[in-house]
Amino acid sequence: MDILTDVLGMKIEHRHWNGVEKLPLYLSSGYDFRKAEIDLCECLLVTPKDELPTLPALKKQIVKIQQIENLPVAICVDSMSVFRRENMIESRVPFIVKDEQVYLPFMGTFLQAKNDKQIASIERFMISTQLLFLMYIYQKNKELYLTEATRCLPYSAMTINRAAKQLDASKLFQTRKDGVNKIIFSELSKKALYEGAKRYLVSPVIKTYYLPKDLVTNKIKMVLAGISALSEHSMLSEGTLMHYAIAQGNVNKEEIKTELLNIQKQVLIEEWRYNPQLFAKEKIADPISIALSLLNNQDERVEMAIEEMLNALWEKIDG
Repeated sequence: MDILTDVLGMKIEHRHWNGVEKLPLYLSSGYDFRKAEIDLCECLLVTPKDELPTLPALKKQIVKIQQIENLPVAICVDSMSVFRRENMIESRVPFIVKDEQVYLPFMGTFLQAKNDKQIASIERFMISTQLLFLMYIYQKNKELYLTEATRCLPYSAMTINRAAKQLDASKLFQTRKDGVNKIIFSELSKKALYEGAKRYLVSPVIKTYYLPKDLVTNKIKMVLAGISALSEHSMLSEGTLMHYAIAQGNVNKEEIKTELLNIQKQVLIEEWRYNPQLFAKEKIADPISIALSLLNNQDERVEMAIEEMLNALWEKIDG
C-alpha cells in the first residue's frame, strides 16, 4: 500500500473483516480479507492466495462478497499482466498492484507507474504533486530545481520526480535540465497557474474533531487554520471557536472528541494530508491551503474573504 500513502498521501486504516465466516468456503479459503478506510472511504481489500480466476468468475465472486457487506471491493496483488489490467479497468473492477498501479474508480483515483516512471491520468494531483505545486507558487523564482524540492519536502527524489512529471502532464508546467539537475518552470503567472490547477487540487483536510483548549501548546505542532486563519488574511471576523490544523497522527487520540461540547473550552482540529507547517508563516496556515480547506463552505462572507485573501497573495507574488 506504499503507493497510496507515499505517492497519493492517502491515509489508510486496516481492520479485521467479520464477514469472512459468512462466505462460501471457496472464497474464505481462497482470499485474505481486510476492511479498510482510505481517506474516510470504506472498502474491502481482497488478496488472492493463489492465481486470480478469469474476469467473469472474479466479477461473480465480488458480487458474492458484496452480498455480505455492500462496500467497494478492491483486488490487491503483487503483479498483474497488462492484458488483465486493461480488462479490469474496462470492467471497472478496482485493483491495486503493489508499487505499480492503483485503480479505485469509487474514489476517482487512477495511478500507474511503469519502469519507475509515472504516467498519470490526471483527475487530481497526488499529494506530493500538490506540495511541489505549492512550493513553486510560494517561491520567488520562475524556476524550481527538483533537488531543492527534495531537500525541503518530505519525499524521496523518485517521488518528487514523479510529481514533476504530473505537473508537466497538466500542461501548466514544463521541465528542462541544467546539467544533471532537473528544473520545473512555467511561463504563466502564479495566479494563472492556480486558476489552471484548481480542478486538480484537493482539500488538505482528512477529518475534523475537537480538543480541550488547554492542550493548544507548543508540544502539539499545530497552526491556525480554517476560518480562524482566514480572518488573519481578510476582514472576516474570527468567530468564537478557534480552528487549528495538524499533520496526521500528531495528537493523542484519547483527548479527541467528535462533538462540540463547550465552545469556550474546546478548539476545532483539522487533521491534514500533509504537514500544515510546511508553508505556514507565523503559525498561520498558507493561503492556498486555507482556501482549499474551505471549498465546501457555502457562506458568502467566507467566499468573499477567500477572494480577498487570494487577491492579496497574487498582488504580493505576481506584482
